[in-house]
Amino acid sequence: MEEQLEKELRFHLDQHVSELIAHGHDPQEARRQARLALGGPEQVKEKCRDARGTRWLEDLLQDFRYAIRNLRNQPGFAAVALLTLALGSGATTVMFTVFNGVLLKPLAYPEPDRLVAVHGHTDT
Repeated sequence: MEEQLEKELRFHLDQHVSELIAHGHDPQEARRQARLALGGPEQVKEKCRDARGTRWLEDLLQDFRYAIRNLRNQPGFAAVALLTLALGSGATTVMFTVFNGVLLKPLAYPEPDRLVAVHGHTDT
């Protein structure tokens, strides 16, 4: 996609230069004015990427690569981070399972809302 974007930008720049030369401008001056009219190439590319709507995905991929590179350079930190994530995930799963089984899941009796608990105390 980047290559297509580069080709399209070059095409538009060349078209604008051709129009300016046809109007009687010097070729070097026409190229300079065409660049000024279209804006900086990187700015135009950023606008096109934003218009495509895939910018967030490209940023996510770039961030992921950066994170992997940093974790590879610091294996101790990577091990601690992975261990922390694993323990957190496991603890969350256990807590949800307990919560679901005790509080959310209905009892396995017919008409569980009619069950009562009787507590008695005798003084003998």
